Amino acid sequence: MIPDFQDALRRARIYADEDHLPILGRDYGPHGVAYLVRDYLGAESVLKTHEKSSTFDCELAVYLRMLNRTFRKAGSLEVARLVGSDRDLRVLEMTRTVTNCVSGFSWVYMDVEAPEHSADVMRDWRQQKKDRFGEHWREVERALHAFKYELNVTIRDVNRDNFRFQAESWSPILLPQHPVAAPLKHYLW
Repeated sequence: MIPDFQDALRRARIYADEDHLPILGRDYGPHGVAYLVRDYLGAESVLKTHEKSSTFDCELAVYLRMLNRTFRKAGSLEVARLVGSDRDLRVLEMTRTVTNCVSGFSWVYMDVEAPEHSADVMRDWRQQKKDRFGEHWREVERALHAFKYELNVTIRDVNRDNFRFQAESWSPILLPQHPVAAPLKHYLW
């Protein structure tokens, strides 16, 4: 599903305008659009606009649990931290993680066991993931274990967008550069 860019941008702008955060770039995934923003001190963060309330609520719940338990690393991988959110706009603001990180918690099981699958299905799934992640598969497994046993969260969306390593850093489509402190309303793209 391709997100509604106009609605996502409208909601991101409403959120960003409150703190005068210029939107510098964008990218999209299956649940919405992510925008790169920078504050007046130069710190970058990401605004993630969700298409559905259900995925927003799920991801917010994971970020709040991580915040409450000061969970900042999953194994050797960095985890983005929640900066702010707006339920009505379905916008999350999080620190920007670039490489060797876990991000994206829209499809998880919290405080319940994930559905059981046959041994054959799980073996095939693991082999698929091992093939996709190659040398990084052990790091992904350690991160999944940390989420499960430290937060009681089972991540179901295990893919290269949510688990990134040095060679695959997040690179949003950059927009023309603007003075950092200028208001967003002047930057329509």
